[in-house]
Amino acid sequence: ETSSSDARFSQSCQVRSSIVGSIGTGKSSLLAYPSSKAAVNRAMVALAGEVKKQDVIVCVFNPGWVKTDMGGPSAELTVEDSVSALRRQFSSLTSADAGRFVDYHGETIPW
Repeated sequence: ETSSSDARFSQSCQVRSSIVGSIGTGKSSLLAYPSSKAAVNRAMVALAGEVKKQDVIVCVFNPGWVKTDMGGPSAELTVEDSVSALRRQFSSLTSADAGRFVDYHGETIPW
């Protein structure tokens, strides 16, 4: 359900990131890739604050560990499952989600 204050948000920006960009989870011992994702995450928090004035919601999503060339065959999710879950999250965005980092189930990931 969308409240009247959320009804004005007609645009959103959904950014894909990775859980390795979360300093709070400490899930990687690598340097460059997690650092680049942390930088994207920080930039999107700043952007979320800027474009909220134009009624745009910016939210950062971790699509999960997906069976792709990068994720490999041992990954937990198929591309179809990840995309389906993300689409459900995209369709339920509200102004309260602006600047959040969430997984494909909508659960908050610590920055």
